[in-house]
Amino acid sequence: HPLKDLKKINKLVKDDGMLVLATPIVDSLHGKREGLNAANWYVVTHLSYFSFEVLNNYLHESGFEIIEVNYSPEGYGRLEFYCAKIKSV
Repeated sequence: HPLKDLKKINKLVKDDGMLVLATPIVDSLHGKREGLNAANWYVVTHLSYFSFEVLNNYLHESGFEIIEVNYSPEGYGRLEFYCAKIKSV
């Protein structure tokens, strides 16, 4: 349950803290070209795979604001999300 887990992580992050998340994105050019069977995606086994839109929504719903997104320089469809905790009003 990734959304539930991200909400728990949000409670652990300090108000001025950051969450850095790196994961393969299934709707990246590499993901579309190679599919989920791309060998380089299985160097580390992932429990879930996300599209950019789904992960973006999960991060927002769990209380994070995406500050920066970096694409993997090697072109393997990995994105790095740098997120700040959204402060409560």
